[in-house]
Amino acid sequence: MPSITEAVCPICNSKFVKKKTEQKYCSHKCAYLSLSLSLKGKNKWTEEQKRKHGNYIKALWQNPEYREKMMKKLSSPDYRRRLSEIHKKISKPWFKPPPSTEELKAKRKEGQIRYWTEERRKNWGENNPSKRLDVREKLSKSIKAFHEKNPEFAKKVAASPTWRQKVSENSKKLWKERREELLQAIRKSNTPEVVKKRAEARKKYFADHPQAYAEYRNLISKVGIETLRKRLFLKPNRLEKWFIDVFKKYALQIDYVGDGSFLIKTERGYRNPDFKMTNSNKLIEVGSPPWHDEEDFRERVKLFAEMGFECKTFLVKDPKHIHEDEVLREVTTFIDHA
Repeated sequence: MPSITEAVCPICNSKFVKKKTEQKYCSHKCAYLSLSLSLKGKNKWTEEQKRKHGNYIKALWQNPEYREKMMKKLSSPDYRRRLSEIHKKISKPWFKPPPSTEELKAKRKEGQIRYWTEERRKNWGENNPSKRLDVREKLSKSIKAFHEKNPEFAKKVAASPTWRQKVSENSKKLWKERREELLQAIRKSNTPEVVKKRAEARKKYFADHPQAYAEYRNLISKVGIETLRKRLFLKPNRLEKWFIDVFKKYALQIDYVGDGSFLIKTERGYRNPDFKMTNSNKLIEVGSPPWHDEEDFRERVKLFAEMGFECKTFLVKDPKHIHEDEVLREVTTFIDHA
């Protein structure tokens, strides 16, 4: 008859010495096999089984030897390879949802409206980790630590002609293939109503979170903007290039400063006009819908006037039908006006 410290494993029928009085199986393998046999044919675990299994796993991982052994096993190439093969065998083909219809889109939109109540929106905004100052500080410290260890990383990437060329080629390819689709999406997301609603939400958030607004102001400082400008490689768009060519053609003393080379500090932060007359406080702003509208230009003119600058705006609704003579006449009138 076996002693108190000896027992027979009910799975493999081998004798073993108990380490604890409640031990039933000779090894972890037999314990897991017993658990799988007890659950065979059942759709789900009971609450009692879940609790027992969770306690068993926690007790195992509290053992330093078992933890070290399992970490080595899980990180081994052989284990990862076998796990990958198992997943490939049991994985199902990727589910492709049916193509979206107007009816499906309407149903999804109704569901989203029902889900995102005012209370849920408020809680989501307050609990969003990206808006928590401690999370942002931790992320900022980790990024700074990485660049301190690798001081040449950012310079190499930014100065790499192959990287810049690759980004440029991919962008050109995307716009060539899907230009109309992208423009339509941009116009939908930048309608006057959406832009106004977005600005109001931003103002409300900064009013409720003054500390976040102070951090934002510090981030969008002159040094920050100049650094950002160098990293983004800002350059004139198609409409601005057209105006640059006209000013050069008629030898007008107007410089392009839309790349961030000239900044005006206002009560709402720094502003960057498109053009500036040489040795003068006269500015020129150009733009087209949906990125700019008449209300936007009126606000910018008023803001520049408060800082002692006179501004002339050109809202070009259709860049293909812009007339050089009309632009030249308006610009010369603006220059000659005292």
